[in-house]
Amino acid sequence: MKCLTNLTDLDCPEDGGTTVIAGSHKVHNTVDREAMVLAALEDPSLIHHVVAPAGSTLVFFESLLHSGGSGLTYNGKERILILCSFLPTMYQAWNDYEP
Repeated sequence: MKCLTNLTDLDCPEDGGTTVIAGSHKVHNTVDREAMVLAALEDPSLIHHVVAPAGSTLVFFESLLHSGGSGLTYNGKERILILCSFLPTMYQAWNDYEP
C-alpha cells in the first residue's frame, strides 16, 4: 500500500498531484504496462489527476499505475508530501502478488 499525504494544496491538475490510471491495479501482471499507458492516453477518461486540499491522504495499491511530478514547481509552488509504503512480508515484490 502507498499512502501520500499532501502538505500543500492541489487545487487543479496543473498543481502536480499524483496521476493514476483507473483500474490498472486489477489488470493481470502479464499485460504490458506500456500498452496500458498508451490505452489510457487514447481514452483520457481513464486518467485521474488528484486534486485535494493539504492534509488529504491518498491510499492505493502499489500496483496501481501512478505517476508524480518531477519535483519541479507547479503553478509557481512546490509540491510537498509525506510518502509511506506498507507491504506485508509475505509478498516478495508488488508486481508478483495476487490480491
